[in-house]
Amino acid sequence: MKAGLVGAAPTRMTLDPNLPYIGVDGGVETLLSQGIMPMVVVGDYDSLKDKDCLKKIRNIQLPQQKDDTDTAIAIEYLLSNGYNDIVLYGVTGGRIDHFLAVLCMLKKYRDHSLTVLDEQNKIYILKAGKHCIHKNEYRYLSFFTDQDTYITIKGCVYPLDQYLLKNNDPLCVSNEICDEICEIEITSDVIVVQSNNKGGI
Repeated sequence: MKAGLVGAAPTRMTLDPNLPYIGVDGGVETLLSQGIMPMVVVGDYDSLKDKDCLKKIRNIQLPQQKDDTDTAIAIEYLLSNGYNDIVLYGVTGGRIDHFLAVLCMLKKYRDHSLTVLDEQNKIYILKAGKHCIHKNEYRYLSFFTDQDTYITIKGCVYPLDQYLLKNNDPLCVSNEICDEICEIEITSDVIVVQSNNKGGI
């Protein structure tokens, strides 16, 4: 089953009203501003401005001192309730450490489908094997790995043939899909970042 998760970081994206949602702390305000009632809200509510909004919503109050982030607990809640396809909004802005923690969750639950979306990026894990990646609105793409992988890329401006990508190698940053689909073959899992803006550092 598919569900959405909305974190407290600001987002201007229009959410899919057909998905069931979990709000994470201040993320409930984003949901309510778009007329979406979450099925549950999770958090210690340190980023929630209007706590009165919780009165009519099922919510799980978390302590401020805990071993997991609010987002991690929300992901685990969804997975334990049968949602194995999760789209995460509002988790890329603000504190970098919390975003890195989200990437840890993508790797921890790589056997499920977790996708991070914001106004510019789409981030997900791609399992070892052969894949087709559709451009849609994301024409630029980058690959990162936490374990050595041989990578072959076809249909991009910078093709590769059995290149050994290591976890400290940034070579696969900011490639560009030539047409509508590119092909990739990898021997280990990779993190894919698709972007709709070429801007970089």
